Amino acid sequence: MRSLTRPLMVVAIMLVGSAAIRFSEGIGPVMADATRGAMDSGAAAIRAATEPELDLLQKSLLSREADLVAQAEIVAAREAAAQAAEEEIARRQAELDAAENELAHAEADLERRVRTAKTANETDIAKLVAVYEAMKPQDAAEVFEAMSPEFASGFLSEMSPNTAAMILADLSPEFAYSVSVLMAGRNAGMDESN
Repeated sequence: MRSLTRPLMVVAIMLVGSAAIRFSEGIGPVMADATRGAMDSGAAAIRAATEPELDLLQKSLLSREADLVAQAEIVAAREAAAQAAEEEIARRQAELDAAENELAHAEADLERRVRTAKTANETDIAKLVAVYEAMKPQDAAEVFEAMSPEFASGFLSEMSPNTAAMILADLSPEFAYSVSVLMAGRNAGMDESN
């Protein structure tokens, strides 16, 4: 009997193992269906519980998007205004440069004209001085008496000292004194300015 027990035990163990395998194969799909069902109902529960929250989140995101669009429009408007301001500054700078250029040309022209006028004036004065020096001292003195002392002193200052002395001698003492004071003051003013 002993020899029979062993093979029977082996067969019994095999039968129990086979049953366990079949049981586990059958329970797997049942367990999977049960898990899937639980998950589907859990997801539905989660969806049902969070739908208002999702709507709120969606509204918040849409509001934020609208804010970002508005801010982007503001930034674009500011950039356009800055670009327009830069163009206006460049235009005004060009106008300023043109005006400065024009002013520089006008200053150069004015300086040229002043030099020309000064040269012409100096030439005219030199000619008049030569004319007064060529006159008789008495005749020149009569002409000088008709001038203002300032004007007469200017001419006498340009003359040679001998000719000026002869003309001064023929002037009235009061007029000769006024002219002499102006001539001395003119030289004194030159010393002080240096």
